[in-house]
Amino acid sequence: MLARSVRLGSPKSAGHSNRWILEELEDRSMPAAIAEVEQVPVVPIIDGPMLVHLRSIAEFGQQQGNRMHVFAKVGDSITATTNYLVPLGDPSYNPWLTGLAQVGPELLDSFYLYRTPIDGSGYNSFNRPSAAAFAGWTTVDGARALPNELTAIKPAIALIMFGTNDMVLFRNSAQFAAQLRDVAQVAIDHGVIPILSTIPDFFYQSAEPNPAVHEHNQMIVQVARELNIPVWNYWKAIQELPRKGISVDAVHPSTAPAGAAWFGPGGL
Repeated sequence: MLARSVRLGSPKSAGHSNRWILEELEDRSMPAAIAEVEQVPVVPIIDGPMLVHLRSIAEFGQQQGNRMHVFAKVGDSITATTNYLVPLGDPSYNPWLTGLAQVGPELLDSFYLYRTPIDGSGYNSFNRPSAAAFAGWTTVDGARALPNELTAIKPAIALIMFGTNDMVLFRNSAQFAAQLRDVAQVAIDHGVIPILSTIPDFFYQSAEPNPAVHEHNQMIVQVARELNIPVWNYWKAIQELPRKGISVDAVHPSTAPAGAAWFGPGGL
């Protein structure tokens, strides 16, 4: 199936518009069957039918009071760490000094949109500690905690990454898929667009990546396809990095020498 790739951009500021901007990118192809993880692009493909589906979720969410300038973080320790997105929300973070403006000028509108404070606490979507992300959590924990987080912050989008702990504790990839589907469905039922993420490689007690990572990533792609929602192929994005982007603890992604969210040449 040939799909026209699009990007859901953001308005210049939260107060200017309550609709996303649709920007057309290049043509990409998507096999009719479930694509192998290696074939899935890093940036999600959003074709016509998916776009209609996502808009329907977003419109329902707006009726529930969901806010276009808010996203939720959902996952385990890889999501809960202060290295994940948190530095982007720091008031002192400068996208020009850290290289973000140079490598991704088209991202700046979204960057500033999601820096909008969520509430009187001063937190924004990047740096707010999420009640739906915690070290050691699995999809079971996520499905249980997510409703409270969605009710608390009223986001339009949920960034969801589970699988590392599920892979170790449950082992059954089909069971994992069913549980991940439950997490995504919680978001959809709240009018929140779920964006699934593949998981990075896992080297714990092994010199080679655990083969279960590929199996679970395949389930993530399958669930996204079944629910017609985006999947961000994080696993693919970091394959060319030293040790496939994994730190010395063999489990968690590494951080640039200058710190997280550093987009200069040394950081990338």
